[in-house]
Amino acid sequence: MLVWKNNPVILQDSSYTWEFTQIGNYGSPLRTEEGWLVITHGVGATRRYCIGASLFDLDNPSKEIGRP
Repeated sequence: MLVWKNNPVILQDSSYTWEFTQIGNYGSPLRTEEGWLVITHGVGATRRYCIGASLFDLDNPSKEIGRP
């Protein structure tokens, strides 16, 4: 197993009701002209499974540009 020894940084927290129980990504970020596109999934309190997306800055991926 791989153990990360550096200090992890939270890039995204649950903000919407559909992701309060669980939030995660669907795979590697996709590089676009506008930024890093990350497809996410979430589960809310009613156990409804949803899909979302986020866009992060190309030069500073810790900066979230937007979420639909």
